[in-house]
Amino acid sequence: MTNISAGFGERLKVASAALALLLTAFYFAPLNMLLLNAREIFTSPGSVLQVSWKIQASVAGTTLFFMFFMPERIYRVFACLLLCIAGLLYLQGNFFVWNYGLFDGTDIDFEAHNTIGFVEIAFWVCMPILAVRYQTLIWPHIHMIASGIVVLQATFLVFQLSGGKAFTSADEITTHTNLIRQKANGGLYDFSGRKNVLIIMSDTFSSPTFEKLIRRRPLVAERLSGFTNYGNTLGVSPFTLLSVPAVLSSKAYENADTIQSFMKDSFGEKSLPAVFKENGFNSNVITMGMYKRYMRWLPAQNTTSVLSGSEQDVQFRENLRVLDLALFRYSPHYLKREVYSEHRWLLQSTLLDAGQNAGSTVSWFGRATSMMTPTSVHLASKAIHKRFIEQASRASDKPTFKFIHLFTSHDPYLMGADGTTLSKKEYQSATLEQRALDQCEYALEQILEMLDALKALDIYDESLIVVAADHGSDITPGDSRPRFMIRSQPLLLIKPFSASGDLQHSISPASLLDIPLTVSDALGIDSSFSGYSITREKIPDSRVRNYYYFNWDNGFWTADHLPALEKYNVAGSVDDPMSWDKLCDLMYKESGEASC
Repeated sequence: MTNISAGFGERLKVASAALALLLTAFYFAPLNMLLLNAREIFTSPGSVLQVSWKIQASVAGTTLFFMFFMPERIYRVFACLLLCIAGLLYLQGNFFVWNYGLFDGTDIDFEAHNTIGFVEIAFWVCMPILAVRYQTLIWPHIHMIASGIVVLQATFLVFQLSGGKAFTSADEITTHTNLIRQKANGGLYDFSGRKNVLIIMSDTFSSPTFEKLIRRRPLVAERLSGFTNYGNTLGVSPFTLLSVPAVLSSKAYENADTIQSFMKDSFGEKSLPAVFKENGFNSNVITMGMYKRYMRWLPAQNTTSVLSGSEQDVQFRENLRVLDLALFRYSPHYLKREVYSEHRWLLQSTLLDAGQNAGSTVSWFGRATSMMTPTSVHLASKAIHKRFIEQASRASDKPTFKFIHLFTSHDPYLMGADGTTLSKKEYQSATLEQRALDQCEYALEQILEMLDALKALDIYDESLIVVAADHGSDITPGDSRPRFMIRSQPLLLIKPFSASGDLQHSISPASLLDIPLTVSDALGIDSSFSGYSITREKIPDSRVRNYYYFNWDNGFWTADHLPALEKYNVAGSVDDPMSWDKLCDLMYKESGEASC
């Protein structure tokens, strides 16, 4: 009996090593990623952990097989290898962490990390060999080593949670899920037969890109009846965070307060939705998920984040995003490329997106191998466009205000001009500029079809329509302009009530900050918005506009304030460097005043 117990105790060391591996790979890794991205991914720890239970069961079953059916020399090697892999994953995910840039659709330069990649591979190759070679030294201490790996990660997780970090709350997840899974219409596409204001924001759509497209497709001008293209429009910032408040409130952030306080002020009682609500309008606002924490200030009847393209897969997609991020972080450099999979992401393209695109080639394990995979916001924009076309109606008993934020024109550029997803070969053979122009052509077509839907309902004339971008783009290779100018020229098209005729072009020195006053003035509503009513006033050619430049970091979504903002005065043409004059650097101060 003693010999049996002793033998079983030895075999339990295999389970100890397997447990360390399971907890590291399937618990600590995804929980760490979920915690770091809690403001971007709306799912719970329990939901994420359930996704991989089949793999965990397979590992557990394999472990039991080796424990009870393999001779000692085999299960010892197996246990040492499991423990070694657990240790390598811990080191990779917590110490071998390099800056690959933001996962914002920009191509990752994996070649820049090749040197450190060789070092990582050396660890991953040599450590298992050493573990097998010195198994006699490791074997007596397996319980202690396995416990150490687990305790270190558990301690770090507790430290993060006690330090103020938190998983996405149940209320936030419930709100997000309910909004996505609610009836597809919910009033979002109901217009009035009397009066409507529609702002379509096409993210990252630059004015120069639009002008290239109308030269490529001259007939587009006919479908933009009544519109004026303001080609000399200045943005507010090169990034969305500061641009949406500008369009909805005419306010520019100058680091004089916390971002949350600024958003409360911008999206609160002094915003366009608030003005419209006071004047009896039904308001609908739909924008990107990152704005959910700011949206609570908006007094709109229907305020939501961008919808997922596939409602039934919302939670599953969120879970796969967490696991893909964990797999990327905890994999050595030369496997990260496969996990990222040229914007497709390994698990998402394998388990969710395979076969979603017509003409895709599916491999033996179900992964779409020939097609690129659109991002969730691209899929969302397709869903919004489709529902708009199918469900737009004259059912609203009140005049309506709608702000719809689309992302088809945003990178990564994975779609052709007809909206089909590019194959891997097509993606690689086209230049960035070609791909961007084609995808923006598709984005423009989506917008035109939405306008056509209003015409079909006979409410086009009764609608004031603004088509704008939050900022310009930086898609032109070798652009010689100064860095602060690259994304400064957003698209701005405006059609006043009852306007008709060919598309007009204006070089008036307009700004995105002018949109709120332009809209409220067209309705005869008194407001405190600043700027010019650009469809009714002549803007002086000598006008000086302001622009706020800074370098983006993903942490700014949750930051209290921004780093130094470079404030520029722009007098003249936006695309002329001679028009730009740096005024100062706006530095945040606890006193509540920014200083130059």
